[in-house]
Amino acid sequence: MKLERKHLTILTVVGVIVALVVLVLRPEVIPVETSVIERGPLRVTVDEDGETRVQDRYVVSAPVTGRMVRLECEVGDSVAVGQVLARVYPLPLDTRTRAEAAARLEAAEASRRAAEARVEQARALWSESRRALERLERVSTDVPGSVAGQRLDEARTAERTAALALQEAESVMDAAEHEVQSARATLAGSDTASSEPTVVRAPAAGRVLRLYEECERIVMAGSPILEIGDPDRLEIVVDVLTEDAGRLEVGAHARVTTGAGGDTLHARTLRIEPSAFTKVSPLGIEEQRVNVILSFEDSAVLGDRYRVDASLVTWESDDVLLVPMSALFRSDSRWSVFLVEEERARLTHVELAHQGRSSAEVLEGLDVGDVVVLYPSETLEDGAPVEPTTQ
Repeated sequence: MKLERKHLTILTVVGVIVALVVLVLRPEVIPVETSVIERGPLRVTVDEDGETRVQDRYVVSAPVTGRMVRLECEVGDSVAVGQVLARVYPLPLDTRTRAEAAARLEAAEASRRAAEARVEQARALWSESRRALERLERVSTDVPGSVAGQRLDEARTAERTAALALQEAESVMDAAEHEVQSARATLAGSDTASSEPTVVRAPAAGRVLRLYEECERIVMAGSPILEIGDPDRLEIVVDVLTEDAGRLEVGAHARVTTGAGGDTLHARTLRIEPSAFTKVSPLGIEEQRVNVILSFEDSAVLGDRYRVDASLVTWESDDVLLVPMSALFRSDSRWSVFLVEEERARLTHVELAHQGRSSAEVLEGLDVGDVVVLYPSETLEDGAPVEPTTQ
């Protein structure tokens, strides 16, 4: 009897020890967050900040140096074409300035006379080359083969060159004429302050966007007075990295929001400017960027120079196999995920195609209904027991 009790006690102790060893050596079950692989739409975008601007902006400047009276318009006022915006009373010129203005007028008139002479010379050369070409073409038509083809080509080239030279000379003469008019306007009324103001009119219909000068004061010729534009005709300027611009296409879709909780507006890529510029990032890194211009497809209740968030679409599809970006990591230089099978994590290599902000397109390695681990930790290994929770 005592022997049986002794054996029973030994067996109990051994069982407890075995149970403790099993508990100690059993792998720890790791709780993980998971997601189910599904098919759905994917959109690949370039995301940057942008700024709205009116499509046609007119900066109205003072035509002459003088005393500008106080403006009668305010920011936001509507203006019509030809509406009087400002009045500038020209100031009298001192003796030295008047002499300089007179000299500029004489120089401008001399330049105009020289330009007129060049026009007459260019017109004569063009007329001569045109008559020579007409003679060769007439002879070639009447007597086929009498004029070499090379000679005809040379005559046509000479006529075209002379026509372009005439066009250039006429442009130079137009510029000289404008210089004469400008010099005369500066010299006019230079002895005393004019009692008649120079009227500044609106070049286009729209609304006043900005006032550079509001109170009565002396302004210099060419000084900006105000800006006019139509805030109902807006476009968006987005500067993107040049490497991202290479993936964009004119006419591609874009989505625009005005910030957290703002409505999403639809737009299209209108044009990509051909010249890039250097911009310093907030981290102090010099970046090569280029402006991309978007046009609204929806009516936008926005104004000039509003900040917006723009997502420029480079690729999109309505039906692809999706895997969350948070499930992906690099293993052996390949994209990989932890696939949950029989409550264990299985390291699985996948082949990806397009990658969006939150999901990527899977070509190989996963199927619809598979469960993958999100945000896998560095301690998670292939074959480790896991306790999944569906997201």
